[in-house]
Amino acid sequence: MFFMKSIYRIKQLILVVGDIFSYYIALFLALWVRHLELPTFFDMQTHQYLFAWTMFFWIIINYINGLYDFSRMGDRKKFFRQFLETAFISLFVGIIFFYIIPSTNITPKRILVLTILFGYTLSALWRLFAIHLIGGIKTLRTNILFIGNTKEITELTKLLQNFPERGYHVAALIDPDQTSHSPKSKHI
Repeated sequence: MFFMKSIYRIKQLILVVGDIFSYYIALFLALWVRHLELPTFFDMQTHQYLFAWTMFFWIIINYINGLYDFSRMGDRKKFFRQFLETAFISLFVGIIFFYIIPSTNITPKRILVLTILFGYTLSALWRLFAIHLIGGIKTLRTNILFIGNTKEITELTKLLQNFPERGYHVAALIDPDQTSHSPKSKHI
């Protein structure tokens, strides 16, 4: 059981790391679009300190809203609606954060909006890629063996095959009622 939980946490960590990269790339793109030139190292450093805190809060908001929960990723329409709602909540939290902090030499109104827009777009694209990546890596999949062939097992097998992003793979189905000399049997 511990092994299965640790694999699940590794999958979640992969998504978190991808989100962090997405948000930093988004900050770079937002500065580029806002100033219409490539941001300098000084520009990135100046904005990075404040945005690191907002990005930290965004990761927490993502976790609270279930964006790292693989069981919620099955229904893509519902998941991306939830993703959009989380982006708006993150924007609201970012606005509150920049109003609460003491006066700084930057006022990142447009940069905040652009970073949210680019960041959550890149994060959504990252998720589409990561779901296939995580579902395809054999070491991150949990193999399952079913013994017996009931209606419930058949239903569960179809469910697991339809949602590979959950990380479960039906390795075998042993049906003791099946005769062993049947060459057309798909069961073991």
